Amino acid sequence: MAGRTNSVSMNYWVPVAAVVLLVLAVLGRWPYGFYSLLRLMVCLAAVYTATKAVSVEMRGWAWVMGGTALLFNPIFPIYIRRANWRILDLAAAIVFASCAAAFHSKAKAPYRG
Repeated sequence: MAGRTNSVSMNYWVPVAAVVLLVLAVLGRWPYGFYSLLRLMVCLAAVYTATKAVSVEMRGWAWVMGGTALLFNPIFPIYIRRANWRILDLAAAIVFASCAAAFHSKAKAPYRG
């Protein structure tokens, strides 16, 4: 079909919100409730992003986001020292930002169907 565009749709606010929360976690010292909310929100954002990645055949990102969801899951939490969590939070923020950029690049790419 002539004129058809690549249909990679994603609500970019989801991974961007995760990046903001993760950066806040790295930069501040918050009460325990913030970190509980952080786990839940990052896990949900990772699951959402993974499902979007599968739907547009970006399987590598789906695996990365699935791993991120497991790491931040609030049901079976992984207990790590606060200093190590800061490193993981920063790494997860970079992963979310990179994934959003990859989706954006794919959405801008010309349709080849």
